[in-house]
Amino acid sequence: MNRTAKITKTLAYVIPAAVIILFLAVTASGGYIKANSKAGKKIMHTMVDLEALIKSESWEEAIAARSALEAHWQEVVPLLQLSASKEAVQDFSRTLKSLEGYLKAKERGLSLAEVAVLRILWDELDS
Repeated sequence: MNRTAKITKTLAYVIPAAVIILFLAVTASGGYIKANSKAGKKIMHTMVDLEALIKSESWEEAIAARSALEAHWQEVVPLLQLSASKEAVQDFSRTLKSLEGYLKAKERGLSLAEVAVLRILWDELDS
């Protein structure tokens, strides 16, 4: 067997293996992105702040915090779309929109419930 044939045979095994490893790394990266991206870190902190603002019934500040949460979410979405399901991303976005309505209506209980749902959805995004 000549040298070119050996290289071709080796590449026939190495290239598909490298592509599979790369694919697995990308699809498993959701937890890393959530934990290590700047916006990902801010999302959980903003949800904690938002919950405190709702409990104290500081509605204007809570609406501003929800807007900040949505801005952080929009930064993370393009990164998570490779590793999270489309439904999970849409559920989080929909819940953010519902929360906006509850905050404007000054619904304390429903707003707190939506923040709790957001926390659950955030935790489940990488699983």
